[in-house]
Amino acid sequence: MSTSKERLGKFNSIVIDRNLSFAYISVPKAANTSIKESLLATRIPQILLSGDRDEIVKKLHKQKDGVFFFCKKEELYSNPPSFVFTAVRNTWERIYSCYKNKIYHNFHEPFAHYDLKHKMSFEDFLLVISEIKDADAEIHFRSQYHILTHKGCFLPDVVLRVERLETQWEIVRTYFSRTHGINLSKVGRLNTTSNQAATEGFSSKAIDLIGDRYSKEISFFGFQPPPQQN
Repeated sequence: MSTSKERLGKFNSIVIDRNLSFAYISVPKAANTSIKESLLATRIPQILLSGDRDEIVKKLHKQKDGVFFFCKKEELYSNPPSFVFTAVRNTWERIYSCYKNKIYHNFHEPFAHYDLKHKMSFEDFLLVISEIKDADAEIHFRSQYHILTHKGCFLPDVVLRVERLETQWEIVRTYFSRTHGINLSKVGRLNTTSNQAATEGFSSKAIDLIGDRYSKEISFFGFQPPPQQN
């Protein structure tokens, strides 16, 4: 029987639409709520027939009785649609955002399986997740590289950067407009955690812990560390 960690480690969030032949590999804490809100246009008029939009937005991330269809990584790998995209975020910003949102402010209950605790210090949080391999990691602190690969294959065709999402989103909007005649809404960077992180700064220990734990994705995407605390 699989453990809770093993089950959590296998969870992925991949939006797929076979009719429009696209997939969006969702990376938590990398603007995925904003992106899914824009992608609601791919479900119109279907979603408008099923309830009011505010209620639909609440179901963006639900894989059961939600507004999108989802698939497993194995299916995406073996039978990819024509267009697969994702968005990634600077590693240090993403992990800090995860800590602030899922540990410090509102405790994310699945984290209890990893002995993570509400309002624990940032460095203690990093020490715990540094010992958890990606195969067992909950998706919010799983490495982006692991989320986006399967059997050594990098799955997305297009990778957007959260820090430049407001301008790079035009790549996706242009694709849907030209290929399907669908006009996606613009998407901006709504999460303010990065500004807070830049203001508060990181300790040298925190920078090193994240750098070591996520070295593969940092090297692959060329992410740069934040400034240290004064």
